[in-house]
Amino acid sequence: MAQPDASLGAEVRDELARLVADVRHMAALRWELARREALADLRAARRLAVLAVAAAVMALAVLPLVAVAGACWLDGRFGLPMSGWLVIFAVVLAAAATALGLFAWRRFRREFSGLTGTLEELREDLVWLEEWAGRQRD
Repeated sequence: MAQPDASLGAEVRDELARLVADVRHMAALRWELARREALADLRAARRLAVLAVAAAVMALAVLPLVAVAGACWLDGRFGLPMSGWLVIFAVVLAAAATALGLFAWRRFRREFSGLTGTLEELREDLVWLEEWAGRQRD
């Protein structure tokens, strides 16, 4: 009678050892997936920051100077004084800066994954563990 109990215990130990190995392997793979997704998201965030800085530099430094020069040149043409031209250029520059910012934001949102692959894999792993635990109880 001791023989069947010993083989049953060995089978359970082997099954648990396989489960532990599978869980360790699964955890290592999930960690690698999460790490890679986080790096990709950081690259997308860095790209957004670079575009936002470029838009800010354009709006704050170069374009207003060009707008003032253009307003001086157009002063009095079409019956508009320099201040009228400055208002027109300010509206155009504000629209261009807004469009660039929205473009950068939309691209960031489109490329940002937010660890969706990792979360999906973890959900699948949870289902697998629940199935395995249910199979062991039967």
